[in-house]
Amino acid sequence: MNEQIKLEKVRDFNELFNDTFLFVKYNFKTMFMGLLTYVVPIALLQGIFMGIFQYGFLGPYTEKIKSGNFSGGIFPDLSDFWGLWALIPGYFILFIMAVFLTLYISNFLLLYNERGVDNFTNADVWEGMKQKMGSIIFAYILVGIIIVFAFLALIIPGIYLANVFLIIAPVIVIGRKSVGDAMGECFRLMKGNWWKTFLFVFVLNIIGSVISLVFTLPSSIYNAVITSLSLTGGVAMNQYLTIFFSMIQSVGYVLVYSLMYIGLGLVYFNLVEQKDSTGLLNELDSIGDSE
Repeated sequence: MNEQIKLEKVRDFNELFNDTFLFVKYNFKTMFMGLLTYVVPIALLQGIFMGIFQYGFLGPYTEKIKSGNFSGGIFPDLSDFWGLWALIPGYFILFIMAVFLTLYISNFLLLYNERGVDNFTNADVWEGMKQKMGSIIFAYILVGIIIVFAFLALIIPGIYLANVFLIIAPVIVIGRKSVGDAMGECFRLMKGNWWKTFLFVFVLNIIGSVISLVFTLPSSIYNAVITSLSLTGGVAMNQYLTIFFSMIQSVGYVLVYSLMYIGLGLVYFNLVEQKDSTGLLNELDSIGDSE
């Protein structure tokens, strides 16, 4: 039996980091199988499209260098840029992948908190994902539009709103709020906690970026080597290897951002406990019931 981590508690900055990694450690097997089932297939598809786009961009470039037909400039002619079509579906699938990943982590945390460790399955998580999928998609589109306009108006309001709405998914799923109520709840919870949340996410992003090097370095090294070899008339870029490395990067995205969303889930529980003492009240109720 896995060790249970209490989610409904006030955490300081260090405890947020420690408990994020402990949660991953204690629940790695179950969560890995869930991500493998519900998110990784989408990531692989996204990797295929982005690999086609990348090859369509760099492939003609290295081929022209290899054949000696390169006339200068940094990029190939747009007439050679046949992989452009893959960019739009690639980003659309990336959005769907982010939705599924957010839904999985948020529903996992919900069931973990309500039922306890080992008292639910990934099939239960999937049922919750289906119920909230429409709300999360609508919330992400709406919040995205608001943040874009805020950035266009002034940079600082965009940064402020982006940080406020980071927890909108757990507010909708765990807090069982409608999209409109969730937006207001984000402002309420973030009041007095904006900088702490911003710093936590900033540091967690740095950690995630370091971890992601494991998945991005192979592709970067491959592209650099192929470009260098093409200068000597050696080889041009291989389409299938490019797609393969792109798929690795997409799977890496899932694993790295799972850590981010778990951390945001703990931030949500921390903020709710600070404002409402929900966990403490539930403990008092359970003590009263037992008596």
